Amino acid sequence: MTSGISGDPTTMNQSVPSSSPAAASRGFVVLVVTAAALVVIAALVGFTEWKDKQPNADGLANKVIDSMNTSLSNDEQFHQVGLHIASLTVMHTAGNMFEGQATAATDTGSDHQVTVHIAYDGDTLLWRTDPGSFMFAAQEELQGTS
Repeated sequence: MTSGISGDPTTMNQSVPSSSPAAASRGFVVLVVTAAALVVIAALVGFTEWKDKQPNADGLANKVIDSMNTSLSNDEQFHQVGLHIASLTVMHTAGNMFEGQATAATDTGSDHQVTVHIAYDGDTLLWRTDPGSFMFAAQEELQGTS
């Protein structure tokens, strides 16, 4: 009498195939490294695309100075005191937005610092100053007429 559990030579030498833990670990590492490399490449491509869409601010300060001086010289009150922008420092803040610090001067020689908010997309230029930024010029005009 033999049972299936006793030493049947055909079943004793058969082993269950097992995969090596080291081989599985290497495959996982390769997969993770490949995924990480793809993420880095996608981030670099995205950054390059974003950077290319940013406005070129070369010469922006001069463009703003010219635009501001044209506006100021066309304004009768500011033209009378000779208000003009002598210099401007521009800093990029975000997207197509810039902030500037301008030196506004009059013919009397006084100058004041004025904050300039700038939007520039590479083609269109918009600038504005805070309300009351040129109040000093109006005061000079009033003092000059009295």
